Amino acid sequence: MVIPSTEPLPRGAWETLFDQLAESSHEIRAAKLLQIAEQDPALARRLADMLAADARGGSALDVPLGERAPGFVAAALEQAAV
Repeated sequence: MVIPSTEPLPRGAWETLFDQLAESSHEIRAAKLLQIAEQDPALARRLADMLAADARGGSALDVPLGERAPGFVAAALEQAAV
């Protein structure tokens, strides 16, 4: 049985882990995530989720706010009408 660590990661440690994983091959990444999961399953899940989002690419910041504003306004008006 693996006992989860009760100590938080040092400041910036998850960022370092993410960077290392993002730069690794798929096989190495999977192996490292398994190792992390043995000690901290929640951290491994969060890192895997972030890696998946990173692989999908794109961001809300890719589209200028001015182009997205009409959709925001329409959604707000629709929600206000409910």
